[in-house]
Amino acid sequence: MRDKFTLSGGQSAKLEIAIDRNYGSTVDVEWLCSGENFKQVSSLARGEAELIIKPRPTLTISTPPDLSLTASTFLAWLEAREKLHFFLTGEEVHIKDMFVVDEATLARTDIMPVFRPAGATNRMALDWKVKLGMKPSYEEVDVMKYKGANGPKVPELYYINRSIRPDENTLGDDAQSPDQLIAVPNITWTNLYGWSDVDNLHFLITGKHLDSEGTWTWFPNDRLPGDGKVAFGYWYSGYDEADFYWGYRYGRNSNIGARVAIPLLLKPS
Repeated sequence: MRDKFTLSGGQSAKLEIAIDRNYGSTVDVEWLCSGENFKQVSSLARGEAELIIKPRPTLTISTPPDLSLTASTFLAWLEAREKLHFFLTGEEVHIKDMFVVDEATLARTDIMPVFRPAGATNRMALDWKVKLGMKPSYEEVDVMKYKGANGPKVPELYYINRSIRPDENTLGDDAQSPDQLIAVPNITWTNLYGWSDVDNLHFLITGKHLDSEGTWTWFPNDRLPGDGKVAFGYWYSGYDEADFYWGYRYGRNSNIGARVAIPLLLKPS
């Protein structure tokens, strides 16, 4: 934006702003006169001139949003995820407007969103837990070594069953190995990033962590190079932290399941 100002001299320059379209009727004059902005101001001749005012620096918010009163619909959980994203990154997003989500899906009360911004890595997912006040997660292997750790080139949105347990048809007598899971056609499975992301949201809304009552979740496609060891995770209530381990690709355990993730289409930019 461009605004006229009057420079009355020195570092005590007094700016007279005609209008501030970004931030209402008041302007942070001290900020405008600092750093690179002040260098621009002081380099101009005394008198009326024009200055391109840069956006304010990203806001830093220290307290996580209170999401405990979030309504039960998928739409409400999407809006809660937007608030969480702003707290974690300082960026505003409108997730529903970015993806194709029909009204019937928005009204559902049995699913929850997994939102992965472009370039969001496994490391970021774990760092966000710490920013929310949680303990650092345990990593048997550096989570950045798994396939897919570096994140997508464009934003992604999925929905999964709203439950602290993996999908019931992947537990108990129906439990399968990671190799068996990825052999199921036309199925996308929640990955390490997605589990950590939705665990944050679920906890802030319900007060409960995923897989905190004796279950674990496989991330069937998150594999280490070479022998294909596969990531899985759970919430270790004893230490009050998320733990991430690896298991064998052919391993099967009745308490380790998986979570189907339904992708939603990104709208053209």
